[in-house]
Amino acid sequence: MNRWISGVWLGSAALMLSVMAGCATGNIQPTAGTDDDAIVVAVRERLAADPITQRYSIGVSSVRGFVTLSGAVPIEARARALSIARGTEGVRAVEDRMSDRPWSSTLTPTRN
Repeated sequence: MNRWISGVWLGSAALMLSVMAGCATGNIQPTAGTDDDAIVVAVRERLAADPITQRYSIGVSSVRGFVTLSGAVPIEARARALSIARGTEGVRAVEDRMSDRPWSSTLTPTRN
């Protein structure tokens, strides 16, 4: 009986140490939560309300308050979108994954 209790105790201790080691090495993957959903909605609404950024399709994602913006937008709209996202409540940081797109209009003919 004594050996059985010692074995159970040692097994439990080994399991606990392996779990703690996994947590310490950062093996826990971040998950999106309700706060992130609210942040994405707030940033999208602010981008849609802005006269400069509303014309462009800007992707917005958030993980634990770290927002990522993506899409092809002109440099002026890009700077404005970053400013809007940074100024949104709950945003901890903003990653810029947008690419530059020159100002252009489909109504303006180009010369060859």
